[in-house]
Amino acid sequence: MLGHGLKILGVLDGNRLVGLVGIEDLVGAKEGEVVASVMRPPGSIISPDSNVRQAAQQLVAEKADSAPVLDAKGFKGILTPLMLLEDLGQSYDPLTSLSWSDRLREWGVWHLQNNEEVTIIFIDLNNFGAYNKKYGHIVGDHVIAKVAAFLTGEIDPELDILVRYGGDEFALGTLRDRDESEALAELLVKRFDGKVEGADEPVTFTTGVFGGRRHKERESVHYAATIDNLINIASKNCIANKKRQRGELDNAQAKTTNYNVLGVYADEDDPEGIITVVVGGGGNVFSGAESRKGKSVVDCIAIATAKAMAHSRPDARLEVLAIDLMQEEDSRIVSVTGKLLNGAEERAVSAAKQVADDLATAVVEATIEAFNA
Repeated sequence: MLGHGLKILGVLDGNRLVGLVGIEDLVGAKEGEVVASVMRPPGSIISPDSNVRQAAQQLVAEKADSAPVLDAKGFKGILTPLMLLEDLGQSYDPLTSLSWSDRLREWGVWHLQNNEEVTIIFIDLNNFGAYNKKYGHIVGDHVIAKVAAFLTGEIDPELDILVRYGGDEFALGTLRDRDESEALAELLVKRFDGKVEGADEPVTFTTGVFGGRRHKERESVHYAATIDNLINIASKNCIANKKRQRGELDNAQAKTTNYNVLGVYADEDDPEGIITVVVGGGGNVFSGAESRKGKSVVDCIAIATAKAMAHSRPDARLEVLAIDLMQEEDSRIVSVTGKLLNGAEERAVSAAKQVADDLATAVVEATIEAFNA
């Protein structure tokens, strides 16, 4: 034990744990004496499926400096308080048993550093302030706990991490691609049963999704800033979705809004990657994504832009038909041609933009102009 730096061992008879033995149990043992004569009973047993905080509370309650870990198949190991310190050091919300946002950031940075795809689903309860005021904080706490329990039951720990982001906000980080993440977000909204004891109104929530790009980051990229950006845009998408649900962003307003290109995320070296476009307008942020699947980068940028614009105007949809790049004397012009579908109406539209320094930005701007033609 001293040679391996061990302070305690489990004593097994076959696969059955029969006791524990520590260095102090062996001190003074007579030569030839067997371990069974000096070992102590196993005492408190911990399941490998136990929550880390529950395990720590169990050790504290029983004033134990260690406990064996067992499942139906037998002995798994010895747990000590020292082993739990790193996880216990994470910020923690006792109401929901979820970590706070710093855990999401650590998780996201780790996966970005490993060149994995990260998407954020932001979740915000609807009208919770008024709900809390009407029914009281006790019912409000039950609501928060219920939402947390529901979301926890819907995620895959191998792919997802859920944190409580703020008062009535949650954030879900996932390794699913963009399409899968958006499908999950829709499913969460549909599946949630918002009935709460003590209130006659059901609770609902809105989601916003952003991320899901596959590529290798440059060495100089600040991963923490990337995660913060994903969270920020997902939360803005959530706010925009809320406004759209309330009818605050009507179609006439959307058509006259000035839209800005906030970001184009593309990896030209990955023929199977996902290209994401983010545009802003009217105080809202909209994003769209398109998987390359052999398509050109500019085609995917235009299609992703059309998807982002469809979020701003649910009445309309742009089908991108062609993108042309033309050289005119000392300048380059990119044109986007498509078919705008608006209810039963269908008409051809097109727009052109001069390419300054960035072709991607010009494609986005031309697509926006075609959409609003």
